[in-house]
Order: sequence, then C-alpha cells, then structure tokens
Amino acid sequence: MRGKRRENSPLVAIIAISTYIPPMHYLTALLVSLGTLFAAFERMPSSPLQMGMGFSTLGSQNNPSAMVTHPASMSLLKTPSVQLFYSDSYHLSELDFSGAAVAVPLSFTVIGATSATFGSSLYRETSLSLAAAREIGNNLSVGMSVTSHELTIKNYGSTRTFALTVSADYEIAADLRWALLYRNVNSPRIGTSEELLPQVVTSGILFSPSEQLTASLEVEKDLLFTPRFKFGGGWSPIPGLRFAAGFATNPSQATAAIQITLKGQKISYAVATHPALPVSQMVALQFHLP
Repeated sequence: MRGKRRENSPLVAIIAISTYIPPMHYLTALLVSLGTLFAAFERMPSSPLQMGMGFSTLGSQNNPSAMVTHPASMSLLKTPSVQLFYSDSYHLSELDFSGAAVAVPLSFTVIGATSATFGSSLYRETSLSLAAAREIGNNLSVGMSVTSHELTIKNYGSTRTFALTVSADYEIAADLRWALLYRNVNSPRIGTSEELLPQVVTSGILFSPSEQLTASLEVEKDLLFTPRFKFGGGWSPIPGLRFAAGFATNPSQATAAIQITLKGQKISYAVATHPALPVSQMVALQFHLP
C-alpha cells in the first residue's frame, strides 16, 4: 500500500487487528490481495540501506538487487556480487518478501539476475529479472531490466506478464549524481481483466561530499497517482560501519538502517514506521564472489 492512493481505513484497521489475532492473518492476506490487486508487483527488490534512506532508489547503488528498479546502477559494481534479502511487513508472515540477486561485471557490460517472491500460499507474486548496464563515456551509465511477473491465487490459478524498466545515471560532478528511472515502461497488464501494473517515474540526486557522508533526494511519480517524496542520509563514522536514516511521504514513514562490513561481506538491517500499522523490517547479506 502506498499512502493516499492506496490507503483504505477499514483495510488498515483489519491489518492492525490481525497482528494481535493470529487466526485473522489469512483473512488479512486475502483482503490485502483483493483490495490492492490493481497494484500488484509494487514491491521491488531493494537493500536495507535503500529502505533506511527513506526507500531511496539511489540510496545504495552498489548492491545487485537495485538492478530491477535502477538497472544503470549496476555499472558501479566492479566485482561479482550476490545479495540475499528478506523483508517482514507489519509482522504479517503472509506479506513476507524475499529473494536473491547476482551481478557479474564483464569487459563490455555488467549483467545480473534477480529472483523474488511476495505473499503466501493463498496469494503469491513471483518475479524473475534479467538486467544489463554499461557506461557510455566517463559520466553516463544506462541500464535495462526485463522481468517476468507471475501472480498465483489459490483455487483461481495463475497468470503472467513481462515488464521492462530503463534507467540512466549521470555523474554531474565527483560528488553529485543524477538518475532517472522509468519502471514498467511497456505498460504491462496482468490477468483476464488486464490490470495495469504501476508505471513509475523516479528522478533524484545523490550527494556524496566524502566517503563517510551521503544524502539523497528523490521524487517518485506513479503516472496515476500523487507523487511521493523521499529524503535520506548515510554516515560512516568508522570503516566497516554505516548508518542511514530517512523519511518518505504519502504515507509519512520514518526509516533507519545499519550496515556492517566484515572482510568485504556486508550485513545490513533496516526498519520503517507506518502511521497506522506496525513497523516493517528488512535484513540482507551481500558478499563478493572470487
């Protein structure tokens, strides 16, 4: 759910109550599924640092899972990387989101693949993505991802569609980057009712005055709904330790994250509040391949 354009007071109340009454979990999952079916596949792979910086797409560009929404960011990866992630939404196991991503730099491009699942046995979204990115000159990177989305509802069968996402990343200065992303540019539709998947355009800047400090500002616009603004910052007081905090509008959410790097391997955790529901959490492990 994404704020004013998704929020439904009775639905929010049911979700809140179900966190304390376990038998209602299945009813909640079904209601969420049916109540937001037109917004299927809104949940995209990300990293805890991105979540911690106000759900910023630009908040952590050096992780493989960003390839689905910002494929151009893969060009920043210099070694083969793997990321495993898990997200717990509102303490409801029926809304679990998990997956894995891998990116491999080649001589002429960087390629990657991602697999992710959301939901439960009643309602499940499964996504498989392939992405590629490359640098053009010294300042510009471009990328594209193709994703197969499969929606399965128990006793009703499954359906599938394909989505195309493109993005560009431009280095304005050594400490300033600008990015433009267009998710689901091919207007994919799913199901017999041909529901349109969210088409989202995001533009933002990432300011990095030093290796210890970063700040991001983004505007995310679903073509059918009001914009969402995202603000975030990151701070690394010592090598191997990084903190992040952020805020996003529509709905108003405060976020925070921590990342620990041990021998080149990254362990990260993030938490996000919600004005009417319990907190959401995310954890990820990223490591480099030889």
